[in-house]
Amino acid sequence: MCLLGVSWTVANSAPGIVIAWGYNASGQTNVPTGLTKALAIACGSDHSLALKVDGTVVAWGYNGNGQTNVPVGLTNVEAIAAGYFQSLALMGNGTVVAWGYNGNGQTN
Repeated sequence: MCLLGVSWTVANSAPGIVIAWGYNASGQTNVPTGLTKALAIACGSDHSLALKVDGTVVAWGYNGNGQTNVPVGLTNVEAIAAGYFQSLALMGNGTVVAWGYNGNGQTN
């Protein structure tokens, strides 16, 4: 899978390795060392997310609104998405956990 951010690209190559390239002013292409076994990826404005096979989420890049501060203890995640300055996780029980910018209620 390959996703485009605003000015960069993140790809999930086999077997679950995440690579990124392009504009990197906020560290959005600095994939965390040791990130493996990624099932899915997502891109926000200047941040990136990866969902690992163990149901945890890794985030990196611009964090001016807390969008890369993955909530402590977040597990059992089945899908991820990224907005402009927010991040979201669909949990195994069908609920959604959101974090980051909430100026218009987008993380409520």
